[in-house]
Amino acid sequence: MFFGGLSFSLLPCSSARRDRSRAGTRAGLILLLLLVFSIQGIHAQEESFWSRAIPLGPGETLTIKSLEEGGSLQMAGDVAYATGRTRIERGDLRLEADSIRLDQRRLVAEAEGNIILSSAEGEIRAESLYYDFRQHTGRAYKAQGQYGPVFFRYRKGEKEDQPTFQMVSEDEVLIHGASITTCDLAVPHFRISAQEIMIYPDDRVFIRGAVLYLWEVPVFYMPAYTKSLREPSPWFLWLGYHSELGAWARLGYTYKHESLVPSFADEDVLRAESRGQLTVFATEFLERGPGGGLEYRYELGYERHRGEIDLFVFEDGERNVRSESSYARFWEKRAADGTLVERVDSREIQYSPEEEIERYRIGVRHRSILTPHARWYLNTDYFSDPDIYDEVLDLFGDLERRRVMERDARTALIWTRAEMTARLVVELKDRIGRDRITNFSNPGDILGDFDEQAELPITKRSDEGIRTKRWGRVSLKAPQATIATTWMKLWNLPLYYHTDLNLFRNLDRGLNTVSEDDDAYVRGADWYNALMWRVLLGRQVTWINQIGGGAGVADRESMEFGYLDEDDFASPAGEDVRLVPNNSMGGLVFEDPETFLIGTKRFNLDDVQDSFVYGDFLSRLHARLTDTLSGDVTYRYRATTEHFLGDWYSEMGNRYVRDDLYDFRLRENNINARLRYALARPRFTATLRYFSNFIEEDELHPQEVRNLYGADARWANLENTVSLGARVSLSDQQMYHPSAMESFLDSSLRYGGYVGYTPPSRLWWTNLSVDFEEELDRPIGDRSFNRYTERENPYTVGGGIGGRIGPKYMGQISGTYRSEYGTLQRLSLSLRRDMHDLWLMIAITFKQDPYNNEYLSNEKRDVFSFMDEMDLRFALIPKLPGDNVVAGVPGLTVLQSQTAPEGEEASAFQVQGLGP
Repeated sequence: MFFGGLSFSLLPCSSARRDRSRAGTRAGLILLLLLVFSIQGIHAQEESFWSRAIPLGPGETLTIKSLEEGGSLQMAGDVAYATGRTRIERGDLRLEADSIRLDQRRLVAEAEGNIILSSAEGEIRAESLYYDFRQHTGRAYKAQGQYGPVFFRYRKGEKEDQPTFQMVSEDEVLIHGASITTCDLAVPHFRISAQEIMIYPDDRVFIRGAVLYLWEVPVFYMPAYTKSLREPSPWFLWLGYHSELGAWARLGYTYKHESLVPSFADEDVLRAESRGQLTVFATEFLERGPGGGLEYRYELGYERHRGEIDLFVFEDGERNVRSESSYARFWEKRAADGTLVERVDSREIQYSPEEEIERYRIGVRHRSILTPHARWYLNTDYFSDPDIYDEVLDLFGDLERRRVMERDARTALIWTRAEMTARLVVELKDRIGRDRITNFSNPGDILGDFDEQAELPITKRSDEGIRTKRWGRVSLKAPQATIATTWMKLWNLPLYYHTDLNLFRNLDRGLNTVSEDDDAYVRGADWYNALMWRVLLGRQVTWINQIGGGAGVADRESMEFGYLDEDDFASPAGEDVRLVPNNSMGGLVFEDPETFLIGTKRFNLDDVQDSFVYGDFLSRLHARLTDTLSGDVTYRYRATTEHFLGDWYSEMGNRYVRDDLYDFRLRENNINARLRYALARPRFTATLRYFSNFIEEDELHPQEVRNLYGADARWANLENTVSLGARVSLSDQQMYHPSAMESFLDSSLRYGGYVGYTPPSRLWWTNLSVDFEEELDRPIGDRSFNRYTERENPYTVGGGIGGRIGPKYMGQISGTYRSEYGTLQRLSLSLRRDMHDLWLMIAITFKQDPYNNEYLSNEKRDVFSFMDEMDLRFALIPKLPGDNVVAGVPGLTVLQSQTAPEGEEASAFQVQGLGP
């Protein structure tokens, strides 16, 4: 008897003389056992009415079994014929059908009716099927289902003799005349109907004769198409609307390349000879014009050459920049006693559209290792106009740059050895300015190079865009060479020696940023030598003393600015005339064509000395007081000769000279101290800073810092759910030349804080930051000077909240309030939705544009004034099931249980520029 795959034999009793009571007991026991096994047999019959195992090898079998009552198994040699619902199993591979013919020797099966073939790769349903369990090849007719990340469906009217699905080998699948999609819905959002589809599992899919259907509507034909199965779709589509640009769309494609070769150390290990990622895109602004560009990240020659290239070109047909073409031709003629003689204003005020409509951006960062000791660098951040980021590129970037007032390109060749280095640099830099003479001692006047009405509150400025003609070349190092040594130990003494030699031929742009009339090259050399002594005062205390000196020459080719001539100082009444350009406060006043006053200090290029000499001293004490507390104190002193070019510009307040022309070693006399406390558990750090300038107040240069005090602290609990931060600083800065009647020390107190919270569930987060600036200006007469903000004590408040919204959504809202605006400066909402086979991302931002002249007629701001400029963005990004997408905060489990990487910031969900 066979019950549930188990058999038992019941033998009759051989002796009639047994005791009847013993026979009765045995019979009862047997009946009980039969009842138990019969019950087990009933449950087993629900799964299999018959089963046959075919051994294949050590520890592996192929099983054929019946799944429904009435099924039968007939044998004809090595061929088994199964009728009724039948299943064949080999490992995780299962084949079910209404009838199956199995060749047990060849392990080949033919199936008919309601076929289901399932494995770890997916599930296929078909009307008929041929499958080789030994070679893992087969054919399925009128098939549909899922293979890997691809869903497919047979085409109506398919030929009877043509298989829909064909398993050519374990590494190759062929699908004929079907439609594929990554959507498993009954009616997919999209599908691709193709003549032939070739799939290489876990690698790539190739499609021939592809037609794209969206909601069952054919929209696009491609003769050939390929897609990686390892990565998300290389195609991306961004859609958006901007209040200034109108509706826009960007379509792009990302291509990756990689060349692998055997490693020199181990041939079994592959090493990347080259790799890169290229993204090309086309952009269309419906109201402005077309554009396009590329982004390329690469590593070539076993990482000897690596870098990034970003290009963007935009044919802007509607840019309407209205800005004064000239700002410089405004003078006041005053007599020596200050009496106004004549006011001259020859500005040509032109409010005309921007002439150049070709807008572009070129960004290059490259590094090449030429030899073990030589490297070449190239860095370029060059663009057509300063508003291209604010108006266009910020729509597609992770970080907003807004207006950018400088563009530059720089290349350098560096040679290094253990004891020395040599560098050759060529650099050019352009800066936005106006055709005017800048008074560097007045910070408000310097801002006038950028904003037409720098003295007005932000909400009242009328500068609507900046013309490209306002670019001025402010720096050209052609070239600058440096040879320097490391700190070299002198014999067995505790002494170290350093020297550096700088040779340069650099551009001096003069006092006018835009005009080239006052430009001149400066040729020079600077040689510095220093000796350092280091001593250990204890196991945790180090004292360093350094003394040095140097000499140099900086020869300006032209010693004239050429702004004026003697006729400009003529007066019909014969007064002793002085010219005051721009009527700026703390004004720069010309006494003759080449001599001008800042305060009562006279400046003339004839007074500039070609040569200079300097000596300096540095003393630094560093101590680790405890395991958590450390501090250092540094004193610096440098004395120089006067009236060389660097000192001459610095005394008039030109803080750009060390960056634009040459990094002159200027006079110093200050102390800088820091005390730092760091604790690992709990995570807490606190820092105190102190800086004091010992130079006398009447010898300070304009905008030079006199004192600076600061403190900051940060704390986070061990679970990293709460983080706090606070900072405060007090600074004193010299305003105007000390000899000017408007001179004062600008004392400002700045303080702020930060708080962030993420609950243990990691399903949402929030943060808030506050920054205050309190002016403590020295009063002059009955008022206090504050030239930079609308209100005396401005403050900024920013924050946001975000998290998971149901099983499909992630969202975040953030905003920034600035007291200068009297309302919100920015409000943004970001939302991401899992659309099953697409990521839909939406970001809407409202901002205030302080450079829009509509603000002139809107003095009283209402609570909704921040909505004047709107930026609405959409992104549709195709995805594969299981795509790894990072969203949220550390440890956040959202959207297919993908966890953000360790160290991700709490505000990581920023819709990431809606990029690919």
